[in-house]
Amino acid sequence: YSGIPREELHTTFNMGMGMVMVAKESDATGILNVFGEHDISAKVVGHAVDEPAVFFESMEFR
Repeated sequence: YSGIPREELHTTFNMGMGMVMVAKESDATGILNVFGEHDISAKVVGHAVDEPAVFFESMEFR
């Protein structure tokens, strides 16, 4: 354990996400299907909102 607060880790590093692709929500199913056809694990991990903050629904901080 590095002693770095969890909040700082999430604002500095990708926290093990690997590659991230940004796409329109309407394209998500097709993109996930293409990854699946190539045996590549993929999932939707979030969405963009028009807010002046970043929210981590699984965490207790913004």
